Amino acid sequence: YRKPAEQEASARVVCPYGIVFASGMWYAVARDEGTDGVRIFRLDRIEGVEQLDARYESPREFSLDSMVAEGRAFQSAGADTLRVRYSPRIARWIAEREGKKLDNDGSLTMEHALADVDWAVRHVLQYGPEADILEPVEVRNAVKRRLSAIATGPET
Repeated sequence: YRKPAEQEASARVVCPYGIVFASGMWYAVARDEGTDGVRIFRLDRIEGVEQLDARYESPREFSLDSMVAEGRAFQSAGADTLRVRYSPRIARWIAEREGKKLDNDGSLTMEHALADVDWAVRHVLQYGPEADILEPVEVRNAVKRRLSAIATGPET
């Protein structure tokens, strides 16, 4: 499995509980032996699979539905919140996709669960100047650092 910011894939032993479709992507929900916890893996980031002889049973109390909230596959204990204001230029499409109502000025302010600052930076940058980070300041500063690095180019 290759995390988005990693150069190399990591080997994992997982016990799959099921596959879900959320936020336009397919995910495998599985218990990860390395962390001994339930994790969500984007299928397009899985580079190879090997079936092992070991067997397991899914816990009776486990529910795939509990892993998808409001059409999103996300799990993180104690996640922070990312608040973003999308400009009227793009807000309509985001509101339609997310099932949200536009603000009076045609913009859209949304809260996203935030467990990964790198994800938040990628998310906001895809919308360019049409997305304004309201909070947290940590993400705003991370976007500034990323844009500065782009502007100055790679270090030699």
